[in-house]
Amino acid sequence: MLCGIEGMAMYRHTNTGPKSLKVTERPIYGSKRIGSYTGQKELAVAPTITNYPYTQSMLAPLKRYELTDHLGNVATVVTGRLLDGAGAGSAKQAEVVSAQGYEAFGSLLPGRNYSSGTSRHLFQGQLHDDEIYGATGTSYTAEFWQYDPRAVKRWNLDPVNVPSHSPYHALELNPIWKVDPKGNSATHYDTNGKKIDDLGGDKIDFFAQKNGDTKVVDNETKASTMIPNGESLIQGFSQRDASVGPRQIYKEWDGGYGPSKSIFASFNGEKSGPFESLRSPSSLYTKGARQRILGSEDLSGRADVDTYGKFNPLIANDMWEQMIGRAGVQWFKLGDKALFMVNDRKSLSSFVYHIIPESWNFERSTRPSYGANTYQTYIWTESMTEVKNSTTIFDNRKEQQERMMMLNRARSVPFGPK
Repeated sequence: MLCGIEGMAMYRHTNTGPKSLKVTERPIYGSKRIGSYTGQKELAVAPTITNYPYTQSMLAPLKRYELTDHLGNVATVVTGRLLDGAGAGSAKQAEVVSAQGYEAFGSLLPGRNYSSGTSRHLFQGQLHDDEIYGATGTSYTAEFWQYDPRAVKRWNLDPVNVPSHSPYHALELNPIWKVDPKGNSATHYDTNGKKIDDLGGDKIDFFAQKNGDTKVVDNETKASTMIPNGESLIQGFSQRDASVGPRQIYKEWDGGYGPSKSIFASFNGEKSGPFESLRSPSSLYTKGARQRILGSEDLSGRADVDTYGKFNPLIANDMWEQMIGRAGVQWFKLGDKALFMVNDRKSLSSFVYHIIPESWNFERSTRPSYGANTYQTYIWTESMTEVKNSTTIFDNRKEQQERMMMLNRARSVPFGPK
């Protein structure tokens, strides 16, 4: 019986005859798993445990390196051994042990695969399970699914509930854009279609474009938009949760510790952390963006808040507004939702309201990091209903305030002749 999971060693345990335990395959890692070593070692034959040196050399012919395409599919497997070329003086050639092409959803292309069963990893780097149907490339297993590439269905319920999808769906029927190496929902992808992080959860997908823009797709409605230069504002940023407050952001800037780039995200209607402020109907940032969304036929735009006087302790609504200070709000129409993004930078010049020149600012990598620039991105969605309701609440409050001001002025005017 074979036992093992992706990325870990494979063992064989036998119960017939003398009981034994043998390691049959071990992963080879670079920055990630790049192949395996197939040299076998007997670990134990009951009742004796075999001892080996702590380090051992790996034989080149037993190394298996996996060459993948842009979706992570294993296209070719080569050994660590180089073979002589076709003639004298010709270049060495890799020793190919398997090669395969794939149909869109993972089945092997008939007549275009060679010795594919010798590699455990095939479609999107997942383990193929030949015991189900008795043929290579007809069933795959990963952490969250057992997958049939011919029926394009998973055997088990999707652990991520997406209302618009069947619980047995795979790759959202979009194998060109989507990769799902673990069998759960992937979200943020680089220009090669590989997952970067879980920024959007099961609600929003982010796709990096080769020109630096970011394509945003609503998983429920499939509506999409494009954030210009979005990768510079998203990729490589550390995701922060609601426990991180404005005082913590300031301390990290002042003390030179913590992430230099932070991102806060809310796609489920959360009103905690910075989004208790940003989702408020009276938010100094979002109220202007909401008004422009409702009053414009444009699909995207920007609302700048550039008056520092609005953020002094007497006027700002909360500590988040004081901390963010002068900033712009980008907005994007996303089907029946609106996507908002605020980008902020903490620097020496912003700390003193830009009294000192920008040239005094510096990055953490160039000087001791106390007071070095830090960057924060806040990104969230609101339904169009929420946008309208928040705008109505703000307008009603503003009207009430204006009435009170007029009433107070009227009360202050003396009656009768002077």
